[in-house]
Amino acid sequence: MFTYLLKSAIWLTAFGLTYYFLLRNERFFMLNRLFLLTGLLASIFFPLITIHYSVAIPEIQGTVSAGMPVATGIIEENKNPYMMWKFILAGIILSGTIILFIKLIHQTIKIAQTIRQSETITINKMKVVKSNHFPFSFSFFTYVFVNPSLSEKEIREIVAHEKAHIGQHHWIDLVLVEMVRIIQWINPMAWLYSHFIRQNHEYLADKSALLSGSDPATYKAVLINQLLGDEVIRLGHSFSYSLNKKRFIMMKN
Repeated sequence: MFTYLLKSAIWLTAFGLTYYFLLRNERFFMLNRLFLLTGLLASIFFPLITIHYSVAIPEIQGTVSAGMPVATGIIEENKNPYMMWKFILAGIILSGTIILFIKLIHQTIKIAQTIRQSETITINKMKVVKSNHFPFSFSFFTYVFVNPSLSEKEIREIVAHEKAHIGQHHWIDLVLVEMVRIIQWINPMAWLYSHFIRQNHEYLADKSALLSGSDPATYKAVLINQLLGDEVIRLGHSFSYSLNKKRFIMMKN
């Protein structure tokens, strides 16, 4: 387990650092998505690959003579001197993984209950759930959640944005990165990598929404109105995720 986690963390860190220093400011958002997705797959599968090879050692010529061995004492050694800390570390890692997994299941159940209890309408072939259970709008797989107090114009801009997330199947990336993050929660890069993927998803959705005819001024105004809130679920896309100056600059570019 330790060997797999270490190799997986190395692969994820290598891709994460490459993205951070070379690609995060580039506007090739789809290529960035493919690069980040490749890093996830590499961190999952590459540690399972083991390469075996043989080494030929030349035969030593000549004879070697040795005297009779003499026992001068017996030293009792602990065969597993690090066994205790290995168990402790394994327990910590496993406990964190279980806690994060339970939290994810709880969030998913909450979303499912909201879908059953709330009004669901269809806008542009998309399932829009009107609910005041959550402070801001977001998408979850094929559902878009909005607050009933929003105006029709705001809902239209939000749906245009979330339609890109759903149409481009961003949920695949989220499921993979969440699985890696839960397993590698002790690795800081796992959390940062999740941020890279989500931020790039927002760039892709912003680009798609603006190219589909959304008014840039109205779109940005709706983003700012959606700014306040708290995390709903790790497998969803928040409309106002990573709302900062850089995101507005990317829209302009």
